[in-house]
Amino acid sequence: LIDIKSGADSIMLQNLTIESAKGDIMKSRGNYFTMLDCEVRDSSGWVDISGYGLMIDSCYFHDFTDGIMKISGGDCDNLIPSGNLVLNNEFYNWGILGRVYNEAIRIDKACGVTVSHNEIHDTPHMAVGWTGNNNVIEYNEIYDVCNDTDDAGAVYSYNGYCDYGNVFRYNYIHDVRAKDEVIMNVPDYPYCHVSGIYWDGGKSGQTAEYNIFENISGAGVIGSGRDETITNLGKSALAIVDYLVSK
Repeated sequence: LIDIKSGADSIMLQNLTIESAKGDIMKSRGNYFTMLDCEVRDSSGWVDISGYGLMIDSCYFHDFTDGIMKISGGDCDNLIPSGNLVLNNEFYNWGILGRVYNEAIRIDKACGVTVSHNEIHDTPHMAVGWTGNNNVIEYNEIYDVCNDTDDAGAVYSYNGYCDYGNVFRYNYIHDVRAKDEVIMNVPDYPYCHVSGIYWDGGKSGQTAEYNIFENISGAGVIGSGRDETITNLGKSALAIVDYLVSK
């Protein structure tokens, strides 16, 4: 429905309702693009945005067949940050047909993206995925995700010995449990659950700190990788830290 070409910079979409696209609902390749107070809904494809200085603020995204938002930008080879911001939004009810590996927010080979103060909920699989460097995921509330899957994480990424510098802090991740916790109920096999933060298949150089986990099968999983740092897990009576596996 909306296609902003490279070189079309400093465009703002404000107070719009954007709905019912058969393919990707929107694509933007301009720098300093802003989306403010919009509602994007009832669509098959993604909001696909890339560039520098992007800001998605105070919008509602819901009822997507697959995933919702792909965001990229910056220069990972030279660690030049994009300065892109995704903040104060609500994402819910996606993955209606594409049930797995379709996120609300996919940070796609990006450097310096900040995802902050979002509410993300209600999907059969993961909420946030990422590749790239020096991205920050903070102050988000994530719940009722991974509802129909197992061996999954609310915040999940697979592989990447070069994806250093990503930080996960001050997030509240709660009520994340597979509907049927005996889907893969193998004794003494801890991956047969869903977890809050999941660094899989050699993901390296990640940091998690000051996150709170409540009513969740497990706080996190480290599936190999190097130089991961986990500090200051939430210690309230409500926080449940069932397992942390490193192999």
